[in-house]
Amino acid sequence: GTGTNYINSDLTSAVEDHQNTVEYTDGFIDVLNSLLASNSGNLASLYYDENLWTQPALRNLHPVVSAMKDAELYLPSYGFNNGVPGLSLAINGWYGNRIEIESFNKSNGSYSGTIRFTFYDHFGLDTEDLSEPKYLLFPFGEIEGFRQWYIIQHWNDLGATVQPKPFLTLVSYTVDFSGNY
Repeated sequence: GTGTNYINSDLTSAVEDHQNTVEYTDGFIDVLNSLLASNSGNLASLYYDENLWTQPALRNLHPVVSAMKDAELYLPSYGFNNGVPGLSLAINGWYGNRIEIESFNKSNGSYSGTIRFTFYDHFGLDTEDLSEPKYLLFPFGEIEGFRQWYIIQHWNDLGATVQPKPFLTLVSYTVDFSGNY
């Protein structure tokens, strides 16, 4: 309940190897290659301003964000019966991610590099988790344990020395990419 980070190599491997994650990373590399090809391999033209996350209208104008949206490239999710037992409970869906170019080399019309993908999720319940029907066709709010879990997380007058916070699950790995411009 202290909001610490949870990192596990088995979980990272399960996520990295999952078909939904592979489709996402491959899709991002396709978007990146397309943008680099149309900008003569100029990585600086794709600079992202982190401060735009609070301004969705401006954020959507960013070339990478816009291209991902056009490609309908959304965070991978691992809902019920996804082929990896326990993954839907551990990480049904991601809260967010960070994509970083760790290395980049270009010469003679080609380039190569390494991308770090970091996905994160808080193991917590939001209001819609209790009210929206989920996998069993009824809201989790109808299950006593989920109601209690939600109350412990969100009751600001709990009187506990430390307000319980969900932990943050982190999965991070690198992928190589290359292309021509």
